[in-house]
Amino acid sequence: MTGGHVALSTLLHYDRRVGAVIWPPLSAVHRRLVPRMLHAAAARTTVPPPARATPRS
Repeated sequence: MTGGHVALSTLLHYDRRVGAVIWPPLSAVHRRLVPRMLHAAAARTTVPPPARATPRS
């Protein structure tokens, strides 16, 4: 992730014709779930910047 942006590609190759029938309805679910998954992953991996040291008096 760079600058708050991320890219994800899903590439498929059907070994059997049934894949071409099954994937279109599943792709709608996939498109809804992936953004949630990416946001959850970013929330778990984002590290806050280090705290600044305050000078002692």
